[in-house]
Amino acid sequence: MEFDFTGNTDHRDALLAAPWLTVVGAPGPVKIQFRVTKPELAAPDATAPGGARLSALLPSEGWRVQRRNAFRVRPLPEDDARVMVRIGDGEAAGALTDLSAGGLAFEWPAGHAAPELGATLHHSRIEAHGRPPIPCELRVVRIEAPPEDQPDAAHPVRISAEFHGMPDAVGRAVQLYVMDIEKRSRTLQRRADRVR
Repeated sequence: MEFDFTGNTDHRDALLAAPWLTVVGAPGPVKIQFRVTKPELAAPDATAPGGARLSALLPSEGWRVQRRNAFRVRPLPEDDARVMVRIGDGEAAGALTDLSAGGLAFEWPAGHAAPELGATLHHSRIEAHGRPPIPCELRVVRIEAPPEDQPDAAHPVRISAEFHGMPDAVGRAVQLYVMDIEKRSRTLQRRADRVR
């Protein structure tokens, strides 16, 4: 891989002499970070086509760093938790994959066109077995499409959304559900630990 370099030659020489470099970038809202070793000079100066560049081998690993504003939990299977969204004149359900006081992620209902980034999903609700429905409006902040070589059924579109304009009572209902999931998950983990 190659990196544009616009610093002076002293900085360039220091980078070339380093045993490794940590590269940090932010494609969109998520920070990525990885380490490269043995950088080399690909183009020595800004007059070269494409400008001055350093090159390095692709890293063997990288990190995706995303800050969370709230504690997230994964609903338990027995909850059969889902997000109901309005699509056209009807409704469709997608499995709820994680939940926090600030937002959620869910699988977009199969067979329907995914929303656009930034869209607000009005009149949505969270449904879970044994709990009253939680009405909510969701603003889409991330869309994860399935890999191009995989069928949609095996890898559904995943939507991450933040709650939008949520009344206090609804916020409390979400928080109570988050705490309930977390408490039941801990209980199940303790039981599993005792069995071992």
